Parts: sequence; C-alpha cells; structure tokens
Amino acid sequence: MKIDSRTVLQAYLLMGASWLLWSLDPILIRIIGDDVARPIMSGGALTIAGVLMIYPALCGYKVLLRRKDLWGGFFYYIIFATVIADLLYVIAIRNLNPGLTSLILRSQIVMAIFSAWMCFGEKPNRVTLFGMVIVIIGYIANAWISIAKSSEPSRNPTLGWLCALGAAILWTGATIMGKKLMENLKSSHLCGMRMLTAGLITIVGYCCLGGAGEFAKLSGQQWAILAIKAVVCSGLPFALYMYGLHLAPVTAAAAMEQAAPLCTLFVATFILKETVPLLQWLAIAVVFVGATIILVNQYRKSTSDSKEM
Repeated sequence: MKIDSRTVLQAYLLMGASWLLWSLDPILIRIIGDDVARPIMSGGALTIAGVLMIYPALCGYKVLLRRKDLWGGFFYYIIFATVIADLLYVIAIRNLNPGLTSLILRSQIVMAIFSAWMCFGEKPNRVTLFGMVIVIIGYIANAWISIAKSSEPSRNPTLGWLCALGAAILWTGATIMGKKLMENLKSSHLCGMRMLTAGLITIVGYCCLGGAGEFAKLSGQQWAILAIKAVVCSGLPFALYMYGLHLAPVTAAAAMEQAAPLCTLFVATFILKETVPLLQWLAIAVVFVGATIILVNQYRKSTSDSKEM
C-alpha cells in the first residue's frame, strides 16, 4: 500500500510515541514487585485494558464470527503471540535489568524484516542488511556482557535472556499476523479484542490452576500501579502502534521499536538504581546505530514511493 509522505511521517510518530510509553512498562513491572505472580501481572493489565476497550472489541468479535477464515490466525495471535509471549516477558523482567529485557525484545527487528520479506514482499536492500548486521553484533555483545557481569543470586540472567528471546520471536509473529488481520479488521477493533481475549484467558487459566487466592495478596498500591500499567503501557500504546502499523511497512515498525530500550535503561538507572556497565552502554549504542540506519533508509524508501504515486 503506497501512502503520501505526510501519512508516512504520522505513522512513524504514532509508533514512536507507542514505544516511548511501552518503555515504562518494565519499570512499572519491577515497581509492582517480584513477589506478584507473573500471570496476574500479565493477565491483570491486559484484562483492565481490554475492559476499557470493550466497545471496539465487541465490534471486532462480530466481524470475526462472520469470518471463519480468520479464526486460525486470530488463535495464533492471541495464544502464542500475546498470552505466552507476555508471560515470557514478565518472567524475563524478573531475572534481568528492565532496560536489557526491553533491548532483547527489540531483537525481533531482524526476525520481523525477514518475515516481512516472505509475507509482504518487503525485500530488504543492502543498507537495511548492513544495519541488521550492526544490530546483531550489538545484541551478541549485550548478551555476553549481561550474563558474565551478573552477580545477583536471586536472578537468573540466562533464564531471563531465553525468556526475552522467546517473547521476541513470538511478538515478531504478532507484528506479522496483526498486519495480516488488519486487512479485514480495524486496528482499534483488533487491539480491543487482543487485550480482552488474552487477558481473560490468562486470568481464567491461572485461577483454574489454583491461583485465585493470589489476587487477594495484592495491596491497594499494587492494584493502582497495575491499573496505570494497563492504561499507559498496554491499552494506549497498543492502540497507537496498531494504527501506525496499519499505515507503515513492518520493517519500519520493527526499527522504530529500538527507541524503547534506551528510555527504559535511563529510567531504570535513575529510579530503580540499577547499574549498567559502560561497556554495555557502548554495546547498546551499536544496536541503535544499526536500527537508525534501517529506519532512515526505510523512511526514505517510503517517501520516495509516495512521490511516485
């Protein structure tokens, strides 16, 4: 789909805003507390956001009921790319610095670019491939440094990296499948359906496994922070991102995600007092250089295409 340069810029700004909001999510998860059950952390925020978006969700369900050909994709989108991915994500936060977790999740930029090539014909050019190589080098350096430097006995950095990588792989599928589903569903409808369905599945599933009593253990402050997380770091950024993704190429969306980890690292450093070694900051800078190359190249390509219309 070719769009004018103004719309391209609007899509980029919306996705950038969504990732700035998402960058606060790992911080709020850590503030709520490591003692809170991960399914409650994940399912609670999704359910609250879903309830707030109940009207567009119901509109989306009406379309889905009439389109049985969308059921398989929606099932993957909810179960694997949302429920399981989000659980892996909150487990990763438990074992890694929030900013590093956010950075690992953004490794899906590489997977998303190749997936977009296969699914949407968004073939990467040499500049994009060069940027990807730089990003991969930065991620390898970050993995080695964070695992080698870990000294907290209560955290398992290896588990954290594996969970974060698993979430990144599944969320890559969410980007691709979300783009395909929005060929038949409005972005607001799909966003509401995702939040509400995934949240209820997580909460009901956890209660069926005997975790209902865990909800009573949350303090009023924890519930308040969970509600803030649901609105500021789930519902609103998802809505902005889905609309931007509807207008922009997947490659650009994946590159835009690299804005989140840097903000998260700064907040984690100054609010949570979690230290990141200088060598790791340098490795992170390498990732951003690669991502910037990809993003600038994709923006020029998009605006060049729009001028040819």
